[in-house]
Amino acid sequence: MEPMDREAPKLTFFSLHRGFGGHAQDGDCLKARFGFSGFTGLERILRHMGLVLEVIPPSFPRPVLNETYTFDEIRVFKSEIAAFPGYAQPGHVVLSGQPAFIWVFAGYLEVSVSGSADGNLYEVSYEDYNRCRLIEQGWVQAGL
Repeated sequence: MEPMDREAPKLTFFSLHRGFGGHAQDGDCLKARFGFSGFTGLERILRHMGLVLEVIPPSFPRPVLNETYTFDEIRVFKSEIAAFPGYAQPGHVVLSGQPAFIWVFAGYLEVSVSGSADGNLYEVSYEDYNRCRLIEQGWVQAGL
């Protein structure tokens, strides 16, 4: 068992997820998953995390299928939550003072942490575990 594998059981919400490897463009990360029912369930979880969903106004630019965009143009677009059009994915957030990434799927959201030590988002470090512990402490204090 690798040293990082021994740290995972010490976490309550987060677990270690190993990347598939090869050319999958994924890496190791620590993930926590929260299920919810409906929009109000999602809002409740995010509120306990200290977050509010961002509304994407109807007039906000959206990508058009089969259109080509420059990198600067792409940066303007927001990723919509597929299950709740008109709301932006949380994406990169700060939880209990720690950087994390949140993505909302149908019926659940995932919080992931990686790359804390050196910015390498494909590897998990002891610093990532420490950040997850701080995030978990905040969640417990908030009643999650």
